[in-house]
Amino acid sequence: MSNAAMLQHHLQWNHYPSISAVFVPVAQRAIELADEDDWDAMIELPNGVSLSVGEIVDQLHLTTFVTFPDDEELEDDLDEIERQELQS
Repeated sequence: MSNAAMLQHHLQWNHYPSISAVFVPVAQRAIELADEDDWDAMIELPNGVSLSVGEIVDQLHLTTFVTFPDDEELEDDLDEIERQELQS
């Protein structure tokens, strides 16, 4: 499933009322900017309103689509803890 299809599915089925598919490009751009840690960048929505990346990620519940810089570091830490527990 493509990223656009996943986002469309998310917006349609994980929100009530459903969010229109015209917001998929907005969601994609917000995710890209969040991945670049540009949370304050403004994006214009299809209805003419501008919101920050952070507001869009929050309101469209896009956190699971964002790659946080600490994710890989956290996974490494958890792997190390697990290895230590197995050795104990």
